[in-house]
Amino acid sequence: MENVNELADYGLLKLEEDGQAKRPVVWYDEIDVDLPLMSTEAQQDAANA
Repeated sequence: MENVNELADYGLLKLEEDGQAKRPVVWYDEIDVDLPLMSTEAQQDAANA
């Protein structure tokens, strides 16, 4: 449940009250994530080379 709460904190899903429980709700079909494989500093060094 901790990861679901983190996603809610980031605004990626909403938690709706469902009796005594909370139910995650999303309004999209998929999420595309773009994660750089190099640090920002390494990217700048590569761009300046």
